[in-house]
Amino acid sequence: MATKVFMEALSPTMEEGRLVKWLKNEGDAVKSGDVLAEVETDKAVMELSARGEGLLRKRLVNEGDAVPVGTLVGVIGAAGEDIGALVAGSGAAAATAAASRPAGVPPAAATPASSPSPAPPVGAPPVGAPAPLSPLTARAPLPSPPAAGAGNGGRTIASPIARRMADERGLDLSRVTGSGPGGRVIKRDVEAAGSVLPSAVSRRPSAAADFEDIGLTQIRKTIARRLAESIGPIPTFYLTAEFDLERSLREYEELFEAVRR
Repeated sequence: MATKVFMEALSPTMEEGRLVKWLKNEGDAVKSGDVLAEVETDKAVMELSARGEGLLRKRLVNEGDAVPVGTLVGVIGAAGEDIGALVAGSGAAAATAAASRPAGVPPAAATPASSPSPAPPVGAPPVGAPAPLSPLTARAPLPSPPAAGAGNGGRTIASPIARRMADERGLDLSRVTGSGPGGRVIKRDVEAAGSVLPSAVSRRPSAAADFEDIGLTQIRKTIARRLAESIGPIPTFYLTAEFDLERSLREYEELFEAVRR
């Protein structure tokens, strides 16, 4: 008789588990107590063990999918046993697992088909090319750095506030003309150069490096849920009290004087 493999509650507070890795393939012989898969709970990565013997006939949840506790994740049975009825009832689990997977992330067991990249529109710059400069920036000549400001082995002399402003605005101080003593770059020089130098365009990160989409782990899900529950279900109120310590201070001084006598 076929044995169902469910997503078990591997911790007292576990509500769903993410199947990290299958340790048995379909068709492998399984004994009671064998570790079938590794499951990430709300606290740690635990082992999911078999509760029957036979062959692992079907794996119903892909690696990386998260399903609620009690969901059917696999079937153990004999080689010629009919498990069609059990597999047919696992459609809801597959839909739940697909919904829990981050957008754009395919299941680990599937190989995503490569699709051709869409052709860029006519007249668009090639991918990876720097953004074109605005007409005002394109026709503005770049000021040459002064000789006096590049002293000390080529290091640009600038005030601390000028360096901080240049770093925030993405400006190269070696291309800013200094009007301070000895060609020192000061605050007003950075403010004046901010509308001329195109360094902000060259130092802007590419769109591909703006962010990294990382899948939410079970532990992070629990942390977010507990954080909301810490102040949500139970009403929160605060008690304040005021104390006048002047009387206590006077009594302490009188006691101190009495002890000294």
